[in-house]
Amino acid sequence: MNRPNFFIIGAPKCGTTSLARYLGGHPHVFVTTPKEPCYFSRSLTTDREQRRSKVCHRTLDGYLHLFDRAKEQHRLRGDATTRNLRCEPALLEIKALVPEARLIVMLRDPAEMVPSWHAQKLHERQEVEGDLEKAWRLEASRRQGESIPPRLKATDAFEYSQVARLGTQVERLLQIFPREQVHVIFMDDLRLDPRGVYLRALEFLGLSDDGRQDFEVHNKRRNSRGGILSAVGLRKSRLPTTTISLQFEDELRRHFVGEVEKLERILGRDLQSWKPR
Repeated sequence: MNRPNFFIIGAPKCGTTSLARYLGGHPHVFVTTPKEPCYFSRSLTTDREQRRSKVCHRTLDGYLHLFDRAKEQHRLRGDATTRNLRCEPALLEIKALVPEARLIVMLRDPAEMVPSWHAQKLHERQEVEGDLEKAWRLEASRRQGESIPPRLKATDAFEYSQVARLGTQVERLLQIFPREQVHVIFMDDLRLDPRGVYLRALEFLGLSDDGRQDFEVHNKRRNSRGGILSAVGLRKSRLPTTTISLQFEDELRRHFVGEVEKLERILGRDLQSWKPR
């Protein structure tokens, strides 16, 4: 009973917190607290964070104890660690432990995802460079150990170009797990039709409709065009922001166009709106 059998594995800033809340409210679903124990993706955890981490982040027994509160009614038990999608060792370990696991992947336009990720890292004080374009251009030197934010929790959190390589990540996932065990949700669809997206997720998990009508957005960001503005709450009214120019937004779209086209081929979805305009 105390073993997981489904996972929301990422990507970050793509609606995973909202979906975890919705599914966690279903009478037959148990989602861990914390939402992201990061056990399988612990290879991405920085040394500093490993020293601070709880046992559930370090040992299989500790991780499985997170499911002790699951009851017989909870037919689906899982966590929502978004690092797992970009961590191949995590996917392989999940496959070894739970070969029949059902996995949910959530995707978003990378040119929206990157500013939102940067704003989140600012909020968590894992990023010290408030200008996203400057942080983006620091990536290469940071890989060489220069200008690393001191409070970093994940070793790749500052690698903005890698975190949003969604096509490559999904392609690798489908080389490890069969397609029928993977359900893909686009954040665009979640915004437009949250109940429809929720019902399709329940169908994938083999669950019946529990009648949920409340689809409040959790961990949300406020966006405006011209370029993109993302804001996160910090100490009540203080809002760190990530603002990018239209020129840099276009640079991001050009950078990720190959990843977007890969997703189109793999998933059979037209993603023209994610490409350079």
